[in-house]
Amino acid sequence: MRTPSIIIALSAFSLGCGLQTDLSAVDELLVSSLSGEEDSVSGESGARMSETGGEGGDRTAPPPMFRECDAQGTFVGLVDAYDEDRSGELEEMESQDAMAEHGGPRGGPRAHFLHLLRVVYDADISREFEDAELDSIFEDFTARCSAIHEDVVAEYDADGDGALSDAEQSAAREGHMAEAESQREAMDACRPEGPPPEREGARRGPPEEGEVPFGPLEEEFDADGSGDLSAAELTTLRETLRDRIRSGDRPQPACDAG
Repeated sequence: MRTPSIIIALSAFSLGCGLQTDLSAVDELLVSSLSGEEDSVSGESGARMSETGGEGGDRTAPPPMFRECDAQGTFVGLVDAYDEDRSGELEEMESQDAMAEHGGPRGGPRAHFLHLLRVVYDADISREFEDAELDSIFEDFTARCSAIHEDVVAEYDADGDGALSDAEQSAAREGHMAEAESQREAMDACRPEGPPPEREGARRGPPEEGEVPFGPLEEEFDADGSGDLSAAELTTLRETLRDRIRSGDRPQPACDAG
């Protein structure tokens, strides 16, 4: 498999529940490659890719529900769909095409999803995903896809034959799209308008290099209520959220998890 020669630079800064974000084209493609029709963590639904990769698929919609669970392959296929000159990099016009078709609103679900990836997987807080960190992302989201698909079969296999018929697949798509919409509405409702309220002791503004941002995602794990995460609390956050991701659970039960 050809791997794009791309360093993924992280540009999401957390300012409480509102996220000020300028995502790069490759950031956007990473987000798009990890969340499919059955998984609303990036706020998307549809069929962005063909079931076996980017070639021949609709590159403007997220991966389909009944796809092969291969997060790395999906990401590489999606980058390939825009890397028209096969250089292994997204050049200016290619990046513009990717942003036009994948760019999300500042502070929207995609920005929150990238923030989740950053906090959980950017182990050295370098604001870039190195190869080992990407490997962890792809491993966990491949496992997540498989776990969700197992749950889908268990829920919608009405005749108990261990597989989904066309009718059962249609029911699964409809059910999960309705569930995803309900979850998006719940998340939107818990995001206050305007700047977030100030918390005593909480850091203001974007993090300095080497610092971990603090917002609702982090607040769930702030055991001592200090408005910041200790090394032990950050380790707990990463271990807990990786477990949730691999199991197919929602990484965050709610936006206002404090």
